[in-house]
Amino acid sequence: MFLAHEVSVNEDFRLERFIPKQDTIEARVQAQMKRAFWDIFDENIKAKPPNYSHALTIFKEIKQGILSLLLPHNRNLRQRITQSLDIGLIRNQIKNNAFDPTDFKSYTDYVIEVLSQICCPSRDPDVNALRDLHSATRIFKGIFETLDKMKLDMANFLVLESRPAIIQHCVQYEKHKFADFLELEYRLHDDGLKGTRLWLFRHKIENRETKVIIAKAFGEIINYNHEFPWPEVLLLDFLILRRLK
Repeated sequence: MFLAHEVSVNEDFRLERFIPKQDTIEARVQAQMKRAFWDIFDENIKAKPPNYSHALTIFKEIKQGILSLLLPHNRNLRQRITQSLDIGLIRNQIKNNAFDPTDFKSYTDYVIEVLSQICCPSRDPDVNALRDLHSATRIFKGIFETLDKMKLDMANFLVLESRPAIIQHCVQYEKHKFADFLELEYRLHDDGLKGTRLWLFRHKIENRETKVIIAKAFGEIINYNHEFPWPEVLLLDFLILRRLK
């Protein structure tokens, strides 16, 4: 519900990749895991004889990642990719010792060419940078990172395309979900509007009109005293309203 609300009220809303803060345990663990993943990949393909099982898994993930970026009308391109990145064929080549390290180059060149066709213009520099890489490990790592960025681009494109429909149905959807919340609170013998009641009653003075009460209450929000519970009816707008201080 929060996502639908944010999309409907914020025309600049964009999904963003989560990046842990530097020098945190989470950031260090993430960096170590990535480094270990690609170190193992590098060791496997440089072994004598090479072990391509890791590479086969990565080929499969790259193919799935590319296909996930295609729109329904990209049927011809989907078919060409499926045929050109034939995982079964690659598996048989590896099994029969017919897979040569130079085959990496032909497959990755094809992947980079496809990425250049389906990426948005802002990703052209990322894709072009892949052409300057020579190590198989660095190329595969670069392709993975570029695919992650392109998936985020596609997600934001779909959000933008869906925004009119989200706006059209968001009010009724939020009403329905808020009613569900209040019903749950009632079943738990709790007041789901406690914060809202306290907020409004703080501005209720004898003979004061309702519209004045509401205006005064919203005026309080700008410099809200957080010793009081936040009004439940404004919970989805908490971050936006807090930025107004």
